[in-house]
Amino acid sequence: MNIFFDLDGTLIESHPGIFEALEHTFSEMKIDYSNIDFMTLIGPPLYEGFSWYMEKERVNDAIKIFSKYYSEQKMMLNVSLFDGVEKMLRELSKENEIILSTSKSHKLAVEILESLDIYKYFDHIQGAIREKNLSDKDDIVKKIIDDLNIKKAMIVGDRFYDIEAGKKFNFICVGALYGYGNKKELEEYESDFLIEKPTDLIKIVEDLNE
Repeated sequence: MNIFFDLDGTLIESHPGIFEALEHTFSEMKIDYSNIDFMTLIGPPLYEGFSWYMEKERVNDAIKIFSKYYSEQKMMLNVSLFDGVEKMLRELSKENEIILSTSKSHKLAVEILESLDIYKYFDHIQGAIREKNLSDKDDIVKKIIDDLNIKKAMIVGDRFYDIEAGKKFNFICVGALYGYGNKKELEEYESDFLIEKPTDLIKIVEDLNE
């Protein structure tokens, strides 16, 4: 089976570094962020997320500030795997195609996978490429489908963006309850399965492969 994984909130716990970079960005932009829930900015593409809190003509500047700080301060290294992720990937990679589909920049996504020593489990990786106007989860998933000629697949994610994209392409959709979303949004978007921990996915895939 082809299994598409989201990154932030599904494989990695990344909010400390993201929050620090967001604080820096809003401070540089002279925007009061005291009432902004930074958790809402984990999941959507940066352009969409920043546009909720500032004029659209300022968004590109915010993205540049965020990306520069995140990269230069090595925030991508301020992440950790959720418990059970390495075991899940190790087991599932034996008989399935493991694919990363993330709205995080492609370069950063690769660096994170390498730093956590899980790059080896992935057969294909696709992140956002702003220069090619590739950032929405739907577009990222579509590119992978076209590149690999995929007909059937599963998508695993913690936010409605993942489930929405999966439904669009008739994927089996699995919501990760341990991530940054919540049960209500994952149920509203009609996840086929909900998992409370990463290793729960192993049995689901084994049963579907029988």
